[in-house]
Amino acid sequence: MGKALGPWQSRRETQAQIANFNDWAAALEAKGYPSGQIELSLGQRAEVKLVADAITRQRNRESVAWLSIEQANLDQSKKAEETLPPDYDWIDKFWRIAENISNENVQSFFGLVLARKTLSGSCFSMRTLDVISTLSGDEARDLERLAQFVVRTTTSDIEAAYAIICSISFEGDDLKPLMYAISAQLRSIHEPLRQRHFGSIGVFVEDGWAAPINQKIRDDQIEFYVADQKIRVTSVEGSIRPARHADGCYDIGSGVELSPLGVELVSMLKAKVSAAHLDVLRAGFEAKGLRMDIVYDEH
Repeated sequence: MGKALGPWQSRRETQAQIANFNDWAAALEAKGYPSGQIELSLGQRAEVKLVADAITRQRNRESVAWLSIEQANLDQSKKAEETLPPDYDWIDKFWRIAENISNENVQSFFGLVLARKTLSGSCFSMRTLDVISTLSGDEARDLERLAQFVVRTTTSDIEAAYAIICSISFEGDDLKPLMYAISAQLRSIHEPLRQRHFGSIGVFVEDGWAAPINQKIRDDQIEFYVADQKIRVTSVEGSIRPARHADGCYDIGSGVELSPLGVELVSMLKAKVSAAHLDVLRAGFEAKGLRMDIVYDEH
């Protein structure tokens, strides 16, 4: 899947190339047929295929399990304090999907899901697992890349929204050329966004409108997340003014909203924020007389 789960994948690349041959050779041996025998009856071929398929499914299960163990070792700091009882129904459905996945990139996703489930009790829907199982290698890499741009905002104490900012809001014609240029730069960093493609499989909300991205103002400042990074924005002079159309909220801009499915996928990846993306956001806020700071964890 790229940087997130790449370190241990290279050793499996050559194994994947010979896996198909090995499965059939092992199946022939298990059924007592000589591997040099070319002509098999229809019944014999059916028997061999059943055994070969079982070997393939077991190998896929073990690959996902191994990736999960490796990821869990990296994520020990995220282990939940309270151990939840196992959800056997979810686990059974998980393995029924995972045993049919042979693609290395997609197996990495499944290993990541199982590690998150084991350590923190995070539960991903069956629909999310189904979508992951159909991703190509390129789609998996694009999804990981886009996750570093996702903004999480809140307009109330209980409601969170997830989106990718494509345009930064502003007031006044004098700012128009500069803000248009900054927003264009922001979009160029995202490219390729693949909005139509990911929208068609349910990752983005496709309703024909750009999603408003607002953040509740508290103590004359706003705080929100970009990927894994918390951001604070304050006014250099005066105060942050709420938007006319959003009660008590600041209008950050507009963009592409993530669906519940997209939110699950992004939360699973836990991507690191793009530094280039933050630089452009900072330039946009500064152009409006605001200051953007990164908020680091106290511990």
